[in-house]
Amino acid sequence: MIRPNFEFMLEFLSDVVESGQFEGTKVLEIGSGATVHGIASASRKYTSIVQSDYVLDNCEELRKWHLGESTLDWTQFLELVLSIDEKKGKPPITIPELESRIRTTVKRVVRGDLLSDQILPLENLTPDTLPPYDLIICILCVETVAQDKDSYGDILKRLNGLLRIGGGLVVCGYENGSPWIVEGHTFHHVKLSMADIKYAFVKAGFGIRELKTLPKIESAYEYDYDNLFCIAAEKL
Repeated sequence: MIRPNFEFMLEFLSDVVESGQFEGTKVLEIGSGATVHGIASASRKYTSIVQSDYVLDNCEELRKWHLGESTLDWTQFLELVLSIDEKKGKPPITIPELESRIRTTVKRVVRGDLLSDQILPLENLTPDTLPPYDLIICILCVETVAQDKDSYGDILKRLNGLLRIGGGLVVCGYENGSPWIVEGHTFHHVKLSMADIKYAFVKAGFGIRELKTLPKIESAYEYDYDNLFCIAAEKL
């Protein structure tokens, strides 16, 4: 991982949760992969979290992790979360305690499709995990699904429909990002300027409450972009 990038995103998520601007109980994470660090901070304040991913294998592996049956180890990412908490003066807890808290608050793992009007299989959700949500988290996800500027805006509109009025959407992504290249395989990434991104949020019915950027950090990864950004927006 590029540690400063993950520190930047996880600290932003922690700040949003701590700010109290999107109070409530229900959180949806879109594009979870098979990971849990994206909702680690949210698990401190929200009691009903839904994780989702388009790839069924990721969903299955995530379910295994919540049952304590996965071989995946997210310790290095969770250590970042605990380090951020420590800097904020939070009472120290151990990795096993954080993992237990996450497992307690995540109520469902389902497939999510940002190109579907419904996004979620509502029939697989319980009354305490159905929309509307108080907070939706999307980390490095929307730009890999959207095909162009209009598609990006359509996805934001669908996410808006899953939130209560006054609910929050946190999106972290790369401004003007190039396609990903991993072991010779190329993965799509829509190229959008910050002006395009902000316009899409406003047009989708959001008010941008906070925007932070981190300039590109050179690394061994074959990936080009201008800035890493995190946006916290409110459904109007």
